[in-house]
Amino acid sequence: MLPDLLSAGFALAPVWPALAAILIALLLLPRTRPSERVVTRITTVAVWLSLVSAACGVLLHLSHGPVDYRLGNWYDAAEYSFPLVMLFDGLSAAMSAFVALIVLTTVRFSVTYLHREPGFIRFFALTLFFAAGMQLLVLAGSVELLFIGWEFVGLSSVLLVAFFHERAMPVQAALRVLVTYRVCDIGLLLGAVGLHHWLGTTVWVDIFAALPHHSGTAAGLAVALALVFAAMGKSAQFPVGGWLPRAMEGPTASSAVFYGSLSVHAGVFLLLRAAP
Repeated sequence: MLPDLLSAGFALAPVWPALAAILIALLLLPRTRPSERVVTRITTVAVWLSLVSAACGVLLHLSHGPVDYRLGNWYDAAEYSFPLVMLFDGLSAAMSAFVALIVLTTVRFSVTYLHREPGFIRFFALTLFFAAGMQLLVLAGSVELLFIGWEFVGLSSVLLVAFFHERAMPVQAALRVLVTYRVCDIGLLLGAVGLHHWLGTTVWVDIFAALPHHSGTAAGLAVALALVFAAMGKSAQFPVGGWLPRAMEGPTASSAVFYGSLSVHAGVFLLLRAAP
């Protein structure tokens, strides 16, 4: 009973910030601007809940070890299926807790830093979407789910770089980030397709189990190189790292924290996850 509760709690880590971002967006529909206090409370509650969910994952890992939590298939046709699966191991538990803690710290700082800023609501909505994407990325038990979180992180990062869109330089910097991300994301997409054709699955646990029987093949090398190419773009490695200094055009909170400690390490996390 307890492992099931902890697993369910851990799986909600990306859900809380996503729901909060949607709620803030809905508050804007009547063409009324919610107060900073309301936005702050919604955001703070969501990131605290995400931190609690991450703590559940840490407890789950310490008490029961790695857990492959499967919620069924969200698409199934012929021999292909795309399962909704979360992987709770030491890597994902540590990263999830770290992401939640960093986002919480950033939110607390930004409440004062962006007080009376015209883009106050937009910043917190994007931060919540970023947090949801980052949590999904680190908890994903399959390459497809990781790719969805990867894209959430990329799109919200681009919009945060262009936060001060009334000036030309942030917009140009955001376009540079967008182009770099889109080109290098081809590597992750090709890696997922290659895994389907090579091993017939993109679930990490199933991949690791099948690897001893398919090692040393050209397909394996191609998949590995595709994932490395994707990681290079996200983590600003040479020769595609020119976007990183331009990302400093965004607000101090996002440029210093996200590109210094979270999104820029998404590529490193990908390589750690795919290390076998």
